[in-house]
Amino acid sequence: EDLFAIRTGRRAIAAADQCNTGYSCNHNKNSQDRTPCPDELVVLELSGRLWLLRRRALGLIRHSNTPRYLFNFAARRYPLSRASNRYSARSEREVAAKGTRQLAGRVRVTFSYVINENYVTPVGASKEFVAPETKIPSREQITSLLKKRGFEIELGDPIKGGSVSQVFSGVGPGKRRLVVKQTNDSVPYDPTLIILSAKGHFVDTALLQFLDGVVRVPQVVQSYNDVPLTVMEDLRADGFILMSDILQTGVMPPSGTKVGLDIALIQSAFSQHHEFVTITSGRQEFYERGLELRMAFPGEQKEYNALEERFTTANQQLIAVDTLPKNMFVNENSTPAWIDFGRSTWADRDFALPNCLAHFVIYALAGSVERSVVVEFIRSAVNGYRTMLPIDDEPLCKYLACEVLHRWSGKWIDGIETAQQKLALVEFGLTVFERDVSSFDELCSLIEN
Repeated sequence: EDLFAIRTGRRAIAAADQCNTGYSCNHNKNSQDRTPCPDELVVLELSGRLWLLRRRALGLIRHSNTPRYLFNFAARRYPLSRASNRYSARSEREVAAKGTRQLAGRVRVTFSYVINENYVTPVGASKEFVAPETKIPSREQITSLLKKRGFEIELGDPIKGGSVSQVFSGVGPGKRRLVVKQTNDSVPYDPTLIILSAKGHFVDTALLQFLDGVVRVPQVVQSYNDVPLTVMEDLRADGFILMSDILQTGVMPPSGTKVGLDIALIQSAFSQHHEFVTITSGRQEFYERGLELRMAFPGEQKEYNALEERFTTANQQLIAVDTLPKNMFVNENSTPAWIDFGRSTWADRDFALPNCLAHFVIYALAGSVERSVVVEFIRSAVNGYRTMLPIDDEPLCKYLACEVLHRWSGKWIDGIETAQQKLALVEFGLTVFERDVSSFDELCSLIEN
């Protein structure tokens, strides 16, 4: 309920309580089209201030992922005066503790599924939006933790820092150049974002180890099952440079064949991976990535709905959803290396390639690199991919345009700053959907012109 406000929390808990993921809560017992909430689960929609007050009385504002923290909302089964908003802190605390223990075991998985699949939209969240707090450890604290666990390393300057993860360069045993990645729960700063659990760190580490030998990824030197902290090799020591840094200089690799082939290798390997719980569902991933498409066609939203349906039903397997230039390194031989698989999820296999190529198109449309050069690059990338896996032109075109729209304002991309650049991205994305561009050749012509 921290993330999706009281209304969404109420619906999700009611659904989970009845073990019905398609459940929609309704207070009206005479409703013809919806089953009403059980009386004990109908929760008053309270003001943000009173909501926080109640949480403080319960002692539930804390940095924890325990059942009591997750399910206290469902356990509040007691009368409350709507007129006076008075309540008994003691009785609430007692009921929360008892009820939550009973509900936690059987509700945990279903609650997560309902939030991910049916209630991604933060219903009712506005100025009262509340995000969980997170504590970001300092470089000194990370060094101390590693030392206590028997790993000596001298950490240098941060390579990347933020509320989700931070990465430090370092020198380890034998003067080996290493990097240390530490991840936190994300802190969404507006209701359109989704929570990214620190558990994505464990997904990332496991998949890096899984892909070692399939494609070039940093070797995991040290990792832990209980702490989102991983030590890995520094790819820069082997002459690799971050692709996004290269693109900002206006330079393009001579060919995209190896990039396309690598993505096919990753997807092919992932298709053999055993099933496990990821931190986001396919529907949740597409909600965030397709939000701008939904806003661009706000009426029937047929464009969004059609692509979301494909994303969540076609070619379902574990896929890498962040095959982006900022997660890709390349050396002087144009050999790619890949990082950041924490948001991998079960969805359409055909998404990964166009999602990657869209970023090269973005730099072309923004004027950072020559359009004709980018077109040749993406043509060779598609050919490289198709030597191993098939992909139809239509999803290639639509996924690529959707990602361009997603990034039109420069979201997480440096260098997209002027109105002219942003309008070029919007025009391209809208044109693909308005013209129903379904031919890769037509898409390339649109990029060049």
